[in-house]
Amino acid sequence: MLAANARTPNSVLAQTAGIAPSTCLMRVRRLQETGVIRGFHAELSPEALGLPIQA
Repeated sequence: MLAANARTPNSVLAQTAGIAPSTCLMRVRRLQETGVIRGFHAELSPEALGLPIQA
């Protein structure tokens, strides 16, 4: 679920997994600490930034 949308709220993750929000947060933090989750990224639109597209 986080791979599809890194901004998914912890409460939604917990509800989907059927666990308490505190447990979910602890598990996500552990995944970050162990390097399973390496980061969260933004996908920028060059057009929205006024940058020309080059191929």
